[in-house]
Amino acid sequence: MRIIEKKDLVFEKLHYLCKNLLLNLKLTIMFSSQTYKYKSTTVGKYLLAKAIEERIVMNMTKLQKLLYIVYGVYLTIADKRLTNESPKAWPYGPVFPTVRKNLLNIDFYDYDFSTEKDAECKTISNDEELKDIMRIVLNKFGLWDSDQLVNWTHIINSPWDRTQNSPGFKWNDIIPDAYTEEYFSKIVKLKNDA
Repeated sequence: MRIIEKKDLVFEKLHYLCKNLLLNLKLTIMFSSQTYKYKSTTVGKYLLAKAIEERIVMNMTKLQKLLYIVYGVYLTIADKRLTNESPKAWPYGPVFPTVRKNLLNIDFYDYDFSTEKDAECKTISNDEELKDIMRIVLNKFGLWDSDQLVNWTHIINSPWDRTQNSPGFKWNDIIPDAYTEEYFSKIVKLKNDA
């Protein structure tokens, strides 16, 4: 009896692994051919400028999580990638490493993020859909602190959670857009139904 139970468990795990492998392969093929709208650093700088304009307290961790939420909502609504960079799974949640690298040593409160001076940010200022998404995200999550946002990204079955629980996972693995889109489609749908 025990041998049968162990075989069933092995087959169940194997089925789960194969199903996830096929899903990841399908998603990689599906999203690898898609283009993006903006550089991740441009979106990060614009989001940061808007947050500071709204007098929202910011730090790098908070910026990363808010940027991920904007990315997820945009992916769900526009059905295309927002940035050239995919979010990656780090211990404290989703991270856009290029944004972190380029903005880490900047004093957020002593830097001129004037969107009029930055040609790339200027293009975002004409993108009403993205500006609306950012406004909604900042209104909903802007007053959350970094710890609250990290905890929110770590919810069971969140894209970050699914990624870090995938077989063979390593920190800095890409969080598949399919996980993000599936997760945020439920959130956006719930909001639209309410």
